[in-house]
Amino acid sequence: MEFVAITKENIDQYCEFLDVDAVENIGRTNYRALAMLQGEDDAPKAWLIWKLIHAGHKEPTKAELMWFYAADVESGKMILEECAKKAAQKDVIASCFEFPAGEKETEIAALKEMGYQIREAESRDFVVTVADLDALSPNDRTASAPNLMSIGELTVNQFRKGIINCMYRGKEGLLEDLDSMPIIWFEPDVSCCIQIDGRVCGFLLVHKQPSERLDVELLYASEPASKQDMIGMIRYSVQKVIENHSRDTQILIRRCNDATRALTDRIFPGKKGAPAIIGEK
Repeated sequence: MEFVAITKENIDQYCEFLDVDAVENIGRTNYRALAMLQGEDDAPKAWLIWKLIHAGHKEPTKAELMWFYAADVESGKMILEECAKKAAQKDVIASCFEFPAGEKETEIAALKEMGYQIREAESRDFVVTVADLDALSPNDRTASAPNLMSIGELTVNQFRKGIINCMYRGKEGLLEDLDSMPIIWFEPDVSCCIQIDGRVCGFLLVHKQPSERLDVELLYASEPASKQDMIGMIRYSVQKVIENHSRDTQILIRRCNDATRALTDRIFPGKKGAPAIIGEK
């Protein structure tokens, strides 16, 4: 068996084997990818992509397994062992994952044998469709915040200064590498911002995955009208998604804190996240 790091330089050799939404993350500063090969011309027996969390921060570094494939349990265990060795070089103290329930039985079996504590729970990811958004009341779809504009109206310099402002205040959303993401990473037709006196002081940033799913990556606005501004940006983006995307397009909202969970509960009462398998080690 041979382990090969998947990088921007060799990604073309592995694209056909990887998840379609995984490929674009290869080369990002906090992502790592590994393939286990058996013979030069064979498909990988296993591959794994993980993300470093808090790398370079004061907090202890963790690893989150993002995408995982194994042809059999033994191959899965072998690549997890190699991943653990590489993670230890980055002082990773713990690792975790969340995968959809009912999938990846082989991979879950390998994770269990490698000592992960596993449970089934509601997913942190809340997924709705454009049709769901279109069914909302007009009050949830009409933008009213002043100084609201598409990020497509910003210069690159204005965008960068707005991102620096977010990072300074500790607001990076789902992107620990937010400061290195270009403006073109985000969808200009649905992403928006609050600009006051030429300064960007709020963002709602959405990224379109290769699978066409829309992921909400950041929602933040500074005082004095942060709540009003965030509601205004949400309403703006909801309307733009309805106008610009097909009714079956999925939108993912990661409920990473109580405020996000309360927001989704208010807008979509009774709707829950899908069942997920969650593990930690």
